[in-house]
This record gives sequence, structure tokens and C-alpha cells, in this order.
Amino acid sequence: MDSALKMQLRTNVQRYFLEFLQGFRTPAGEGEEGDFYYIEQAKTMIESGNHTLCVKMSHLEQIDPASVSYEPADLRNVIETRYLMVRESLNAAVPQLLEKIDDADLQEKVKKARETRELKFVAAFFDFQPIPGFGI
Repeated sequence: MDSALKMQLRTNVQRYFLEFLQGFRTPAGEGEEGDFYYIEQAKTMIESGNHTLCVKMSHLEQIDPASVSYEPADLRNVIETRYLMVRESLNAAVPQLLEKIDDADLQEKVKKARETRELKFVAAFFDFQPIPGFGI
């Protein structure tokens, strides 16, 4: 893959992953909308002093394709098959998510953590399903 295509892929993955993190809601009762799952998880992550956002791969299958600007199956496929290539882009979306949370206390904690030590936020993935054709 040529370097311009790699850069475009990384840029798109970061943008789409951030869109997913901001918009994913947990299922709720009939007629109700659930919580913004990853926004709430990010808040808890900061409150507890952690810097790893745990992402459930099956959530990529649960998002309504009409509610996002990308194809969820494509994002999942890129994460699963090109992870090493896009890892930094996925990790870069985590602090972007934190910046968008409108919570002064949370923003202050993030700022203090960055002032006292180099703080790198990362995304960790779990709940992978085997890819057909890859003998696992």
C-alpha cells in the first residue's frame, strides 16, 4: 500500500472511530435511548486514574449504519485486519473523545495528569469473533 493511501486510511480510521466512540449508545428500554457508552466509560476511566479505554468489538456490529458516516463493518474489518497499521490512529481518538466531554472537573483532571507526567491514552479491544477462513 502506498504511503498516501496509508495516511488516508489512518486519517479516516481515526475520524470514524471517534465518531463511533461519541455516538454509541447502550440498548435501553422501549421508547428510551441508552447512555453514551464510551463517553461514560471515558469519564470513569479518568476518575479512576486509568488511561485505557476498553472497546467491545461487537459494539461495532450494533451501531445503526444510518446513524454514522461510514460503514461499521468496514471499520471493524480494518481494525481486525490492519490493526498494527492503524493502532496509533485508534489511540489518538481517545484523547480527542476526552476533549469533547463537557465536564470541567474531568477536563481539569486530564490537564493535571498531563502536567505531572506524560500521559498517553490508548484503546484496547476485546470480544473478537473469529474471522472466517482464519483457522483459530
